[in-house]
Amino acid sequence: MHRIEGHSVRHSASNGATNQAPAAPSTTPSTIGVGPTLLTIGQAARVLGVSERRFHQLRDEAWMPRPVALSSKVIRWVRAELEAAVVAAPRQSKQAEPVTLAEGRRRRIEAMKAAGKPATEGGAA
Repeated sequence: MHRIEGHSVRHSASNGATNQAPAAPSTTPSTIGVGPTLLTIGQAARVLGVSERRFHQLRDEAWMPRPVALSSKVIRWVRAELEAAVVAAPRQSKQAEPVTLAEGRRRRIEAMKAAGKPATEGGAA
C-alpha cells in the first residue's frame, strides 16, 4: 500500500493477491503491555519477574492479591491487581553491614597489613 497525497493505493499482484504493508504498531498507552486480563501462575510470575516457585511462596504474603477461582481447580490472577500490588509492595530498607561482618573485615585487613600484604576492600590480596 502506498500513500499518494493523502490517498491509499493498493497494488494487486497478477494472481489477485494484494501486497499490503503491515500496519505500524500503535503506541498509545492503552495498548502498551496489553495482555490477558486473567493470568495463569506462569504468566503472573513473569509479571512479577520471579520464578513460578517463588510466586507460590509470595502467594502467602499479605500484600499479594488473592486469585480468582474460575472453578475448583482453575485459578487466575487479575493483571491490574498484580501490577497494583507490585507498586504497593513493601520496599527493602538499606541495612547496615552486620557488626560481626564489619569486625571480621577489619581484622583481616589489619592482619594483612601486619604481614606486609596490600589490604583490599574485599579482603583478598
